[in-house]
Amino acid sequence: MANFLTRLLRYRYTSVITCPENLEHAAVKQGVRGLRDCSRWPAKMGCDQACMTQIESDPEACRLHTIVSSWYAGKWCARCERAIGPIVWHDRPPALLADDGSTREWKEVAPEELPALFNTHRPLCWSCHNIAAFERQFPGLGFERPGARPIIARND
Repeated sequence: MANFLTRLLRYRYTSVITCPENLEHAAVKQGVRGLRDCSRWPAKMGCDQACMTQIESDPEACRLHTIVSSWYAGKWCARCERAIGPIVWHDRPPALLADDGSTREWKEVAPEELPALFNTHRPLCWSCHNIAAFERQFPGLGFERPGARPIIARND
């Protein structure tokens, strides 16, 4: 239970912005008087926090939950072709499928890396992600899930 609460709080108030200095994504948390945390810190601590204008102009669009929900909205699992459906944040989170066939939950990725991964990965439902993990751990002991296709690497 404590692990769930830690993860929930970690992502609940996280925003992903484009850093004006290097034009790369950064994960930030807002405090009362500006940023209270940034994925570029401590190396860039003390910056002018110009990224705050992105949050102030559209706070909902910058929120990690919005970004993740928007990407998965209307998508289908790349393996079983079932609808991903609405995300339930505390239960059965969807995953990401890489071209090489590897999978991982989106929550296992640093928030600032997600926008780039959303351009290169395909959506995968929680069930297919777990089946793929089982198949990787125990090759040859796979089982069938009606409608599911095997995960193979894309070469396109």
